[in-house]
Amino acid sequence: MEKRSNLTSPFYKAAEAIVRLLDKRAPFSSSAAALRRLLLEKNRNDLHCLQPTEDPDKSAREHFVKKFGLSLMMISIGFIFFILLSLKQPDESLLTDGTLLRHEAGKGSYDVTLDLNANGKEYKNVDVHISERKYSDEELKNLLPEFHEALEKAFLGKNTDVSDVSSPLDPVDRVDGYPFDIEWEYSDRLCIDNEGKIRITPDEDGTLIEVCALISYGSFKERYMFPMILKPVKENTTADFLDLVHERLDEADQQNAAEESLVLPGEINGIVLSWTEQKKNNALLLFIMSIAIAVVLFLAGDSDIQKKMKERDEEMLMDYPEIIGKLALYIGAGMTVRMAWKKTATECSDTQLERYAYREMLYTLHEMERGEGELTAYRHFANRCRLQQYVKFISLLEQNVKLGASGFLTSLRKEAAEAEEERKALAKRKGEEAGTKLLLPMMLMLAIVMAVIIVPAFTGI
Repeated sequence: MEKRSNLTSPFYKAAEAIVRLLDKRAPFSSSAAALRRLLLEKNRNDLHCLQPTEDPDKSAREHFVKKFGLSLMMISIGFIFFILLSLKQPDESLLTDGTLLRHEAGKGSYDVTLDLNANGKEYKNVDVHISERKYSDEELKNLLPEFHEALEKAFLGKNTDVSDVSSPLDPVDRVDGYPFDIEWEYSDRLCIDNEGKIRITPDEDGTLIEVCALISYGSFKERYMFPMILKPVKENTTADFLDLVHERLDEADQQNAAEESLVLPGEINGIVLSWTEQKKNNALLLFIMSIAIAVVLFLAGDSDIQKKMKERDEEMLMDYPEIIGKLALYIGAGMTVRMAWKKTATECSDTQLERYAYREMLYTLHEMERGEGELTAYRHFANRCRLQQYVKFISLLEQNVKLGASGFLTSLRKEAAEAEEERKALAKRKGEEAGTKLLLPMMLMLAIVMAVIIVPAFTGI
């Protein structure tokens, strides 16, 4: 088994404890035995094919411990975050005894989602809008001088002085930090458009105009006027009940706008209302996500084995014609099947030894050298390979060993020729699959090239 870190070791040990428990309970419980087969023996044969020299039971146990240990770690991490977020001190409540605090004047309104209980009937996700506290007349009077200065500065845009205006202006409808609505008028209606662009050609010495800002806030209105000199451009620049609830909330918000807080309605048409604030807590969602990730990690372990088995089968099919050809050559030269097998397995290159088919042949040779019967060793080889081509080839060898069948060499050479044709077809099919996989990247590249060509063409129009 791979080296374990201090972080993963406890979870691997927990997985091993579960395996030992299943081993202990399996002989006495059919459900435990079925669960053990499902968890531990599912990939046993595939792992034995990938690692023929390893104990298949041990390999299956180690594989289960690894993937289940990682899943346990992910679930544990999610559970820890779930506990921490659940114990986290909740945010300060906005709702107190049916009252919602307003923001101070100038700091903007806000929205809150509440749950409503009306005579026992629950209404979820009721949106409530709380506008900012309104200014009193005295507060407005004290605020205006400061606002006038900020208003002129905002209107000037990139210009720095009202006596030298050559760049487009910014006729804002509000100034940040102030509650006033603003509309604009000019002594010459055509001199400036709604976007602030200067539409006339000023005299070289400048053209004097008068700008009027119509300031309003509730019932308060004011006309603030200031002069401005335009100069020539120096350079180019660029549900029915809930509807009733919302109606009453808006009425209460407007009627008590000068108060520091908004009192939520306690009853509507004889229906008693009680309000509770929704608290956002993502702890449960995070825990569920960690469980989902743990399941994905657990299944990914099996998916990885299936992917390796597919790669193994394709590799063995590609090597099959070469192996059959060598055996046919050696047997045709007068060697026995066993001698030809030994020569093919032992005289392969280091690169070939890393390939599954040659490793299986070498493993079969070692079986025969340890005293295993020749036919039995060949059958074991066919069982491990699990591919129809190799099973057919081993049946030819068995007939030759048992009966000394005539025409064996001819059949072997014919099989080698057919295998070579199958290898070419496989290579062609893999090439077509590679072309299909490249289709999406090629389409993306085409879209990028078209964008590079078309966008400049349109922007230049």
